[in-house]
Amino acid sequence: MTCIIGLIENDVVYIGADSAGVVVSHHKLRIRKDKKMFEKDGFLVGYTDSYRMGQIIQYEMPFPQMNEETCNPHEFMVTQFVKALRESLQLNGWLYKKDEREDGGTFLVGFKYCNEPHLFTICNDFQVAESTLPFQACGSGEECALASMWENYLDMSIPPEEKITRALRCASQFNITVAPPFHVLSI
Repeated sequence: MTCIIGLIENDVVYIGADSAGVVVSHHKLRIRKDKKMFEKDGFLVGYTDSYRMGQIIQYEMPFPQMNEETCNPHEFMVTQFVKALRESLQLNGWLYKKDEREDGGTFLVGFKYCNEPHLFTICNDFQVAESTLPFQACGSGEECALASMWENYLDMSIPPEEKITRALRCASQFNITVAPPFHVLSI
């Protein structure tokens, strides 16, 4: 379910999300008032998989403080951020464990570190990915959104919010688990 899109443009991080709440196994779609993205402590987060996971991250997880002396955002995400994430998910009953392997969920995190914008994907196995492209997407509408972003991201006459909205509209056109209204935040 869902489509989350992140974009870095002009030193600003943007994250956009749709509003579909989907139970695929029961063919149910609900348009949710609560958003799949938020800003907290200088971070933007847009999540897939479960609203419960996102609620834990938004309301229960203590976000670690960044130490900008080292200026290594990937190391910060792999060590401090993922550690706080895993502890919060486990403490609040969301962490799934099978054969000694933990599984969480997938989401995007954007922030500025040493005055440089960064956009990371946290995957369900807690790996941390940073794309070579200035945009990323996750969720069931990911492929359509990425294709739309690829087509539009170099056109500087299109505002960043519009690029994300176009990509979300594209994903909703071709994926029944992505639906408006669409929302965009920036930091």
